[in-house]
Formats: sequence, C-alpha cells, structure tokens
Amino acid sequence: MLSISTAKIDITPSSPVWLDGFGNRTKRSEGAYHPLHAKALVLDDGGTQACLITAEVLAFDRRQSARVKDAISGATGIPSDHVILTATHTHCAPRIRDTVMPGDLEPDVQEAFERQVVAVAAQAAAASRHPVSVSFSRGRGLFGVNRRLPAGKRGPNPDGPMDRDLDTFWFTGTDGKVAASFTIYACHPTSRGQYLMGGDFPAFLVDQIEEKIGGNALYAMGCGGDTRPHFAGPDGNFREGEIAEIEAEGRALGDEALAAKDRAEPVPVERIAVKTAHVPLALVPHPSREDYARIAAEDRNALIRKWAGRMIEAMDRAPLPRFVPFEIQTLAFNDAVQALFLAGEVVTDIGLRIKRLFPDRRLAVAAYADGVVAYVPSRKMYPEGGYEVDGSHFYYVQPAPFTADVEDAIAAQVQEMIG
Repeated sequence: MLSISTAKIDITPSSPVWLDGFGNRTKRSEGAYHPLHAKALVLDDGGTQACLITAEVLAFDRRQSARVKDAISGATGIPSDHVILTATHTHCAPRIRDTVMPGDLEPDVQEAFERQVVAVAAQAAAASRHPVSVSFSRGRGLFGVNRRLPAGKRGPNPDGPMDRDLDTFWFTGTDGKVAASFTIYACHPTSRGQYLMGGDFPAFLVDQIEEKIGGNALYAMGCGGDTRPHFAGPDGNFREGEIAEIEAEGRALGDEALAAKDRAEPVPVERIAVKTAHVPLALVPHPSREDYARIAAEDRNALIRKWAGRMIEAMDRAPLPRFVPFEIQTLAFNDAVQALFLAGEVVTDIGLRIKRLFPDRRLAVAAYADGVVAYVPSRKMYPEGGYEVDGSHFYYVQPAPFTADVEDAIAAQVQEMIG
C-alpha cells in the first residue's frame, strides 16, 4: 500500500530581493502580498520512494536542479532521479536562478532558497508515513486565455489553444481525511508585476483547498507557455489584476478542483514507478562572435545587450552548445494513471498533443519542472515566429532558439517512456 509524508515551509525572504520574470523592474522587492512556500510530498510503496517538490518561484535552472536533487538525495536517501522539482512559475518571487533579468543574481538569496528546498524534503522524509488511497479528478478551469495572436503577435486570443484540464491527485488517509493533494493547471501566473512578492492565483487555489478540506495542497503549472490570466482592460488588452481579483480567481479554481473531487476516480496503487530521461533539443546555428559583439553594442534592449555580452564571455571559455539537455520524468501510480513532468516553458499545443497520444489513460502533464530550459514552441508556431519561437531564449542565457523539430523529439521520448 502507498504511504506518504509531507512538509511545508515559508520561503518568503525577510529583506528586499531582486524578483524574477519581468524585464522592466528597476529595484528590489517591497514586501509581500502573500507568503511564498515550498512543499514536499514523499511517496513510499514499501520498495520505491519518490519525492515531489513544489516551490513558489519562477523555475529552477539546470545546474541548480542537479545540485538540489543531489542534496535532497544525500539528506533523505531517496535516489536523485526519483526527486521531482516543480515550480508554480509565479512572476513575483525571488530570483533564485541564472537568468538575464534586471539586477544581479544574489548568491545568498539563491543559496538560502536551495537550503530551504532541501530542508522541506528532509522534513517530509523524516516525518511519519501514513497509508493513503489515491484518486484522480479532472475538472475544467475557465481562467486564462491564449496570448498569441496571428503572425506571432501578443494579445488576448480566445480562439487560440487552451488546455482547460484542472487535474488533481488526492491522497486520502485511512481516517477518510485528505492528507495531501497535487493540482496541475496550464496558465501563466503573470497576473501582477510590480514589487510585491506572492504566489499569484495558484497560492489562493491551494489556500482554498487546504482551508476547505485540509491536507498539504501542492500545485504545479501545466503546459501553458502561451496562456495567461485574462484580466482585460477597457481596450480589450491585458491589464494587471488587483490582488482581490487574483484571490477570487484562485479560490474559484480551488472550488472547481474540490467539486471535481466528488467525481474523482479511485486509482489502485500497488507500486509507484519513476522514470527519467534526457532529450537533446537542437538549437539553430548561433550568431557569430561579430554578430554578438554588434548586438552587445547596438541592441535597444539592455537585457539583450547583456545576453550578447555573456555569449561572448562563454565563447572565450568553450564552444557554445548546439543542443540543450531536456529532462522528462514520469510518476506512474499504475499503467493507466500517471503524471508527466517536462523541463521547459512548454506551450499548449505540445501538452495537448501528448495527452492525445494516450486517449485511454489519465495523464496529467506538468511543465516548469526540474531544470527549466527556455520556451519550447510547437512546430506550427515557427512560420509565424514571435516571442515563444525566437524572442525569449535571451533571458535563459541560451545562445540561439530551438529548431522546429523539438516538439517531435519530446513527444517521441514521452511515448517511449509511457508506452
């Protein structure tokens, strides 16, 4: 029988820090509108153990992911390839990874965050395990809208692809009470910018679940790289949401997850299984040194100038990469019910394609997991270009965009892993 243990800690910095996710910030944070948390769920079937981490940050980077997984393994005895790191992807959290963003990466902030993640995993692993039954529900979330217009432009596009699945795994103790839950939904938490820290709508979603039925509620973002909250201004374009609006939307999603729980399907679990694979995603040929130098000197965007300078520095140390390792993990409760974790800002088309590959199974797909690479566009986006295709790799310190076949490479690997 499956047993679990969980832990939850506050990771909100007590002093001002540089925030991640928006390139227009000019100063450090000014407090918080909601505490930030890291949570851990340890699963144990008597033979196999796994540890799922959710953290209210933008993402982990690849080197950081490897470092944190090794540290968790050392602290818990759980194999590092059985550790799954996920981020809620809030854009109002400390900058804890290597990106090209305003300000500098603050080593003390990064190190404190990594210690906290290891600590919450260790707390969960040391806590008493409790036998649970598992069930799976799929609600329908109506919050969010596709943000890509024709020709790769950005703006609300209600006719664009959206994954409305609001998937939750429920872990119920022998006393009939929910001990933990894990929810996945595909919408960018970009409701707010500015300088207050907070977890955006997912923070209020998990609050609602915990307040209504208890347990430790975990959340990860799905494949919604081209989806964002639809707070519309008078002109119909996106606007920033007020905190009260964000809370209302998050709690409404929490209520939808709870309503779906009443229809949840039991998931028989004899053994859990964790698989990990790394797919090399090809990059288009990167600019020449001379081109990088020109960009560093002339580009109107200060962050792109900064990126080009970093590329020149990297070229002085070693040849620039032609491929980026992309991590994929699966957590199977049985052959028919699994969770999938993808290490990138994966767009909606890809998540929907993967689900269509397995029409007879319950597959919940999370992105923004483990060491997150740049945006991962679908093949059909390439003729149009746009931010997801060729306008975002700068911020991930990546020398060039991906080639158009990355969607196929990911889908093929997932099909091989799930069968």
